[in-house]
Amino acid sequence: MLDGIAMLELLLSIALLGLIVWLIETYIPMSPPFLTIFRVVVGICLILWLLRVFGVADIPVPRLR
Repeated sequence: MLDGIAMLELLLSIALLGLIVWLIETYIPMSPPFLTIFRVVVGICLILWLLRVFGVADIPVPRLR
């Protein structure tokens, strides 16, 4: 399980991601289908990341060189 500092970092990361998504949705005009696709992709990425952080699933992440 995560300790206090790691949990705080996790919550701050999720809050920052939420802020970025809100800013993109508010200030970049998108048609509703693209907005829905954007939300679904962000949601799936967030769920996969959380599963990896909590050790539920060992999802390989490609490394950039």
